[in-house]
Amino acid sequence: RCAYANDQSKVYIFGGQGTEEEVRYNELYCLDLEKMQWTMCNNNSDEDNTPGRKSGAGMVVWNGKLVLFGGYGLSRNNQPNGTFIKDKHVDMGWTNDLHVYDKTWERQPSK
Repeated sequence: RCAYANDQSKVYIFGGQGTEEEVRYNELYCLDLEKMQWTMCNNNSDEDNTPGRKSGAGMVVWNGKLVLFGGYGLSRNNQPNGTFIKDKHVDMGWTNDLHVYDKTWERQPSK
C-alpha cells in the first residue's frame, strides 16, 4: 500500500507498509524508465519536512513536482500534522498532511 505516481520518464514509489502490521516506511524511490534502474530519490529522511512513515497515501506528479497527500501512520516526529483521526487500537491514524517533493521535501501548511 505504497503511494505511486509517474510521469513520462520516471515512476515514483513512496512509503508503504511492511510485513509487520505496524511497520511503515517513508523512503521515496524512482525508477528511470529509460535505464530501467531504481534509485532512492530522497536521502533527507531526518529533515523536519520529510513526510512521516505511512501507507495508503495519495501521490501525483503536478507541474513537474510530486505531491503527496494523507496516508495512514503518523506525521513526522510521531506528531500528527493537520487533521488526524486516531485508530482506537494503535498509535496511528489517518492524516491530511500535504508534502511537495522537488529534489527535497517541503511540508505544506494544513488548513
